[in-house]
Amino acid sequence: MKKNTRTQRVLKYMQSHKSINHIEALYQCGTNRLAAYIFILRRKQGYNIETEMITYRNKFGDVAKVAHYKLIT
Repeated sequence: MKKNTRTQRVLKYMQSHKSINHIEALYQCGTNRLAAYIFILRRKQGYNIETEMITYRNKFGDVAKVAHYKLIT
């Protein structure tokens, strides 16, 4: 049985949930390099993926931005 690659796992997750962020990719897809797999899906495989930068305040009170990727169908 052939294993799914991390790129395939990210794509499958996005197809079922319509979006993904870094934490979801880490726990659900087993990857810490989400931006690299989004690049592959966009540039090499031709998927239409939109990036939204979300601002939040972390537990130390610092303002941080996180990328949230949406699969456009």
